[in-house]
Amino acid sequence: ITDQATYSLADITTRALTVSGLSASNKPYDGNTAAAITGTAVVTALSGDNVSISGSSTGTFDTKHVDNAKAITISGNSLSGNDAANYTVGQQTGLTADVTAKALTVSGLTANDRAYDRTRDAGTINTTEVIFTGLVSGDEVTVAATGTFDTKNAGVDKTITLVSSNSGADVGNYI
Repeated sequence: ITDQATYSLADITTRALTVSGLSASNKPYDGNTAAAITGTAVVTALSGDNVSISGSSTGTFDTKHVDNAKAITISGNSLSGNDAANYTVGQQTGLTADVTAKALTVSGLTANDRAYDRTRDAGTINTTEVIFTGLVSGDEVTVAATGTFDTKNAGVDKTITLVSSNSGADVGNYI
């Protein structure tokens, strides 16, 4: 029997460690993708190895928009310690949270005076002076409105019931 005269080569690959211990909180819509992360990031290395978690856990939603159980991507964690080079870090997965709609108040709508015409129709309401209280800077929301007078009779400072509709790229983020 002759033994192999040369040796063979093989690799020792790094062991993957996955971060755990984090959770996410729901938030009201604020126009950004930042997610509130709580808890303490932990990893468990092999017994006797000197490995700890370092860095700061950061969470990011996939979009800024309102939705339930939105997936969150975690980043910012790294490994330190004498044996850290023997490991790779995997960020925690499976975190979700809700982004809830933000209150938006519309004001500044005005009706135009008109002559008596036997109807209660107030026509299209003027939106040129509209004010959106609670609108996040940079968001696109518009309003269109029509109105109906309380009676068909002539009068001063008559009450008008408005029917409005909102539109725009970000309208779904508001209530």
